[in-house]
Parts: sequence; structure tokens; C-alpha cells
Amino acid sequence: MNAIRTFILFPNPLHVWAILCEWWQYRELLANLVVRDIKVRYRNSVLGFAWSLLNPLLMMLVFTLVFTVLTDPEGIEPTVQSYPIYVLSGLLVWNFTADVITRAMTSITGNRDLLTKVYFPREILPLSVVLANVIHFVLALPLFFVFAVVVDVTFTYHVWFLPVLVLLQILLMSGLALLVAALNVYFRDIESIMNVALIAWFFLTPIVYLLERIPNREVFGLDMWRWVYLLNPMATLITGYRYALLYGWPLWRLKHLLVTGATAFLLVWIGLWLFRQYANRFVEEI
Repeated sequence: MNAIRTFILFPNPLHVWAILCEWWQYRELLANLVVRDIKVRYRNSVLGFAWSLLNPLLMMLVFTLVFTVLTDPEGIEPTVQSYPIYVLSGLLVWNFTADVITRAMTSITGNRDLLTKVYFPREILPLSVVLANVIHFVLALPLFFVFAVVVDVTFTYHVWFLPVLVLLQILLMSGLALLVAALNVYFRDIESIMNVALIAWFFLTPIVYLLERIPNREVFGLDMWRWVYLLNPMATLITGYRYALLYGWPLWRLKHLLVTGATAFLLVWIGLWLFRQYANRFVEEI
């Protein structure tokens, strides 16, 4: 615990720079792993990359059919013309997250042959999962814009915040990918735990509902649901995407992204430390 605390509070910039330089030396391997991931995912698939948006579109249709019975679509936000586009914007971001975590968990345990043949920075494996999903996400965004134009969404200049949000999500996903990949080597129950945790995380995040629609529950005089929101990096991240893409972004809302940013950097530090601490024993364990 002291070592973790020291690493987080007093990271060595030279050590971090050395790690980044090592990753750069193996950039061709990283690129090949990303390409392999994309080819394997869409092998024998007729629609290919189209599933990057078709999957959330189909989920959007299901949630729209279910939740419009309970939720007034006009109450979502004055500047959002339909409930479907509200849900789709959240599902695109969430699918990116869920897919990274699910695939990163087996990125080490599923590559034993590669690990035993040649040396390379082991972080390359979970990071390749993150980068492959970045490509899927970026390919889905133009299709999202087309759909948004069809339903008559008016974009503002705040859409230029999108690269910042994508970068924050890449950092957040990299930290989580390193953590779950390392932990799954030693504790195979992680896969079962994360399957349940992802379901819980999904419903604790305002993807298919408005936080304001949840009845207020005060604990010790504090609004419990506001704390659940503020301490949930995916909730603040998805809200950030919606402000950039759909609403227009009041400056005071930027403070919510501090939660996502702080969590992302913290997870990267902890994930990298944990991964590096036990990487030398991965082959023995798998």
C-alpha cells in the first residue's frame, strides 16, 4: 500500500518517459495487434464496421420502445428533439467503455503463445484493445452525426470539445484496461465479477434516463443521487458528450469533467504501477 501511495503521489517523470519511449519502440507491434483485433472482430461479418453504430442503434430502439412508455421524451432537454438521439449519444460512449473492459480482461490470458515467444512491453496487449475500440468509436461518430441531422439536431461550436472528451475517455479506458488485464491473470473470478459490475454501472449511469427523474434520497442531509453522479466518471463523461454534441456547453458544467479527468489520471497511474509490478510473472500464472 505504501508503494502504491508513493507511486501516485510522487511519480518519477523519468521513469514514465522511459516507459513511453519503450512503447514507441514497439509501435509496429502495437499497430499489428490493433489491426489483428479489427480483422478478428469482423471476420465473416457481412456488415463489418457498420456494427459500430448498428449495435447502439438497435439498443436505442429497444430502450426507446420501453422507456418512452414511462418517460416523456419532451422532458429530456429543450434543445434535444427526441429521446432516441439522447439515448444513442449515451450508448455510443458506453459501448466503447464496456467493450474495452470486456476484451482487455482476456488480453493477457488469451495471448500466452505470444507472451512466451518474444519480449515486448506487456502493456501493449491491453492498450491495443483500447486503440482498436477508439477506431470503432471514431468510425461510428460520422454515422451518429448523420442520424442527428436526420432528427434535426442543431450543433453548436461546442462540438469542438469532442477531441478533449475522447482523449479523457482513452485515458480512463487505458487505466481500467491495465487494471482488469493484470487482475484477471491472478483472479479469474474477475470476469464474472465485471459482468455483474458492468450491468450495475450501466444503470447507475444516466444513459437511458435523466438523473433529475430519480426520486431524491437524502442521506445525512446530502442528496445521495447527486453524489452517485459526481463520483461516477462515466456519468460525468457521458453528460459531457451530450453537452458537446446536443445541448451547447455552459462553462459552469466544465467542472463536472474534473471528476472524469482526475479519475482517469488516477486509474492510469494505479493500473500502470500494478501492471508493471506483476508483468514478469504473467507467463507463470497463465
